[in-house]
Amino acid sequence: MRGQPQIDRDGWRRRLTEAGIERTLASALAELVRPSIALLPGAAAADSALAVGITKLGGSPDLPAGMPWPVRRPYRLVVPRGNRKPMQQERPLAFLAQIAMSDATAVGGTDLGLPKWGLLSFFYDAESQPWGFDPGDAVGFKLMWLGDRILQRREPPEALAQRFNPVPLAAQARECVPAVDTFAVAQILTSAADAKSARGHLIDLLAGEGKDDFSNAGHALGGWPCPIQGEMETECQLVANGVFCGGPEGFSSERAARLRPGAADWRLILQLDTDKRAGWMWGDGGKIYVWMREQDVRARRFDRCWTILQCY
Repeated sequence: MRGQPQIDRDGWRRRLTEAGIERTLASALAELVRPSIALLPGAAAADSALAVGITKLGGSPDLPAGMPWPVRRPYRLVVPRGNRKPMQQERPLAFLAQIAMSDATAVGGTDLGLPKWGLLSFFYDAESQPWGFDPGDAVGFKLMWLGDRILQRREPPEALAQRFNPVPLAAQARECVPAVDTFAVAQILTSAADAKSARGHLIDLLAGEGKDDFSNAGHALGGWPCPIQGEMETECQLVANGVFCGGPEGFSSERAARLRPGAADWRLILQLDTDKRAGWMWGDGGKIYVWMREQDVRARRFDRCWTILQCY
């Protein structure tokens, strides 16, 4: 892709080999290293002190005049859960984050083919906190790209109880190695001579003291996720195609087998960590992961994103 950040893959092979990864595996992992934009939180600030269109968490979003506030329609879940009454009512979604794409472009961008300008905004049902394993969870999140439209700060509707502190974010270019619990690494390990040993070495490397040198554990745009509860690409592929993945049966069906190769198309767009500054916690200290198929990113079909919550 023209303008794509350049990665020193030979340098990564050396780094991974020196860190104790077997040479063949290190070579395969180096080919999978991706550019990422770390979104580094500053001090919480009043929205009035932040410019319109700034990259930030929480507060009030910047939206075009006349655009309706994103709402969550009633859930139509395959398997009902939680307090069913509020889930059957339409509710406004909570505003979580907006990223000025020019900030990401200024530090090198990603390899996703995302727009280089405009604002990427994410809204989520912070009341119910959908996990993303039920096809009916699709109403619980919304990713929008606001291109050349004039923006203005919008106060949340009175009906929205979940409001978060505004926290400015600074963009910083990073490179990251895929975690053990990713679709790509799973494919590599199936052909490793000693898969169990290779997996152990990777876990020690990517979850140990030096993990920040190889992964992006905080808020991030693009790159690889930092999973908590396992691989997500397959789950995205299945659930987005109507397969309930709240139990093992969804992953082991014949339809799942036919759909599984498409998991390779799914890419992490946005990772949002639990953050005390913003005043939110996802599950028990978890993260929210927003995913899209590569072809949908190129087509700017942000309405086709899928969101997963994982926690400890």
